[in-house]
Order: sequence, then C-alpha cells, then structure tokens
Amino acid sequence: MHRRATAILTASAALALAACDPLGARADAERARAELMAAEAATARAKADAVIEKLKAELEKSKQEAERAKAEAERAKAECASASASASAGADPTPEVTPTPSGSGGLTKDQIRTVVREHTAEIRSCYNKALLKDPKLAGKVVVKFTIAADGSVSESVSAQTDVNDALTACIVDSTKTWKFPPPGEQVTVTYPFVLRSN
Repeated sequence: MHRRATAILTASAALALAACDPLGARADAERARAELMAAEAATARAKADAVIEKLKAELEKSKQEAERAKAEAERAKAECASASASASAGADPTPEVTPTPSGSGGLTKDQIRTVVREHTAEIRSCYNKALLKDPKLAGKVVVKFTIAADGSVSESVSAQTDVNDALTACIVDSTKTWKFPPPGEQVTVTYPFVLRSN
C-alpha cells in the first residue's frame, strides 16, 4: 500500500515537471507509471497470496472435519451393531430335561424356558462383548447344567460350542447364577443358545 502511494506521488510529481522539461518529464512519467503498475501488481499478488492461504486453511479445516465425521460415523456404526446384536436362545428351542433321580418333582420345559428368557440380557451381554472383537462372530453354544432340588444351578458345562472359548465361558458362568423354581429333585438340562447378529 505504501509502495503504491509512493508511486502515485512520483507520477504526480513527474507530470508537474512535464511543463518545464517535456522530454525529461515524459521519461519520468513513464518510469513513474511503470512503478505504479509494478506496485499495483505487487498489491494484487499479495491479495492473491492471502486468498490462496485462506483457501488452504479452509480446505485443511474441512479435511479435519471430514475425518472427525468419518470417525464419529464409524463409532456410531460400531455402537449400532453392538446395540442391535441379538443373542438369543434360538427361536425358543426345546430344552432337554432329564430328572435325576425320577420322582414326583421336576420342572416343565416351559418353566425352564421362562427362566432362560429372564436372563437373555446376560447372554446378550456376553455376545456383545465378543462382537466388539469379532463383528462377524456367530454360532451356537449348548450348555448342560444341573438344577439342584432348591432351584439353584449346582453345575454347568459346555456340551457343544462352535464359538470362541471366552464367549462360551461367559455364557456357562452366567447360567451358574440362575435360580429356577425348586424342582424337589435334581434336574439336568441341556439348552442350546443360538448366537447371531442382525
């Protein structure tokens, strides 16, 4: 800006001298005009550089915002997959119930199925944790547990599984805390848990 003002003053002075020395004044005027054009070009170049720097900054900011949005989307997708994952005992499978020894007590399959449904959230929790490490994990865990005469689970083991050990152990351990209606005798139950994500 200062350079341009100087060039304008120089040009004005050169024009004022034109009346006294036409040839010299003309040369000075041409020189002053050249300086003025150079100053204007420098000003325009500086403005252009400023615009370019501003655009670069805005582009970088947009890039960072896009990366953050992508990360948020991935996190939301993972949370959604975890939240929508369903871990269920199949489509209400029929448990195999073996009273041991036989007697007048025991539990019906519906009674056992009702208790299992009440604890589905525990199975789902085990499955959701496993999905965080392996989003495509699916399969079946067949648990064989023994219900004591007072309704507590006295023993629980995996009879069959096609998923990883950690998930199998989590499900088996969960069943050990369940409480059933007192059957009055020992009852052995074999129950399949089908695990699939939506």
